[in-house]
Amino acid sequence: MKGTIEILLDNAFDKYGMDWIRVSDHLRMSSRDVEGNPILEGTILLSQGIIQYQAPKIKELQGCSRLFLDKNIFNSLHKPYCFCPFL
Repeated sequence: MKGTIEILLDNAFDKYGMDWIRVSDHLRMSSRDVEGNPILEGTILLSQGIIQYQAPKIKELQGCSRLFLDKNIFNSLHKPYCFCPFL
């Protein structure tokens, strides 16, 4: 069964014919890995999850899939909108 990241990349490159993609996530805590499985260590910062799970999975997919081999795939984080009168 394909994981979420693989489905996202399939849609971007195969279904919609994109040349590149930026996978952008909210800066938050995460309790699941890139396949949706619970993280054994418990909840971690999503930025750490990208380092431990998402980026290695993307590299793996780029190495074994002709569809992703020559594509540029970027990881990024964005801060959710937050109103703070002190900033």
